[in-house]
Amino acid sequence: LEVKTVSITGEQMVETTHGIKLMTDLRIGDIADFSDVDAMLLPGGLPGATNLNKHRMLREILLEQYNQGRIVAAICAAPLVLGSIGILEGKRATCYPGFEKRMTGATYTQEQVTIDGNIITGEALGAAIPFALALARTLAHPRPVLVLDDPFSALDRSTEDAIFAELQAYARDKVVFLISHRLYHFPQMRQVIFMEDGKTAVGTHAELMQQKGVYANLCNTQNLFL
Repeated sequence: LEVKTVSITGEQMVETTHGIKLMTDLRIGDIADFSDVDAMLLPGGLPGATNLNKHRMLREILLEQYNQGRIVAAICAAPLVLGSIGILEGKRATCYPGFEKRMTGATYTQEQVTIDGNIITGEALGAAIPFALALARTLAHPRPVLVLDDPFSALDRSTEDAIFAELQAYARDKVVFLISHRLYHFPQMRQVIFMEDGKTAVGTHAELMQQKGVYANLCNTQNLFL
C-alpha cells in the first residue's frame, strides 16, 4: 500500500499535540485530484481533530470521497469531523470516550474498531493496531459482499443446482454469505458457520462432518451425498 501524509496548514512540517515535529509528504493544496485516493484517514488528538474540522477544503474532499464510495477513516477524537459533515447519520461508529455526542447521527458502538459501509472508525491510541489492520484488510480485499438469506427454500433440486452454478460464476470476485437450512451445496463452500442455541461451530464442511454433531446429522438427514 502506498501511503502519503498530508498537511492542512500550508506547510509540510507539522507539530503534534505533544510537540513532535513531522515532515509530511504533501500539502493539501498540492493535490489537484483526489479521485485516485482509495482511502483518507484522519488522526485524532486535540487540537488536531478540531483543526481538521475547521478546514473547509478538507471537509469538502471528505464528503466527496464518501459519496464516491471510497474509504473514509478516523480515529480517537477525529470521528467528530465525520459527524460534522453529516456522513455518520444512521451509521455505527466508535470514538474516544466522551466524543460520542459529536458523532452526529451515529450509533455509538464502544468498540475498538467499527466498520460500517465505507466508514472505518477507531476508539483511541490503544486501538491503533486493530484500526490499521482493519483499514489494510479493507484496502487489500475491496470485494463486494453478497448476503443471500435462504434463496433455495422454495426450489426443487434441479432448479437449485442450476441457480447455484450460476451463482458460483457470478460471485467469483465477491464474498458470499449463504444463509440456508438446505445443505445440499455446503460441501462446495470454503467455510461453514453453523449456529445453534447460541453456540457456533466454524470449519470446512469436512471438518464439521468429522465432529459428528448436529450439522452432520442434518446433512445426513437431507441425504446430502445422494
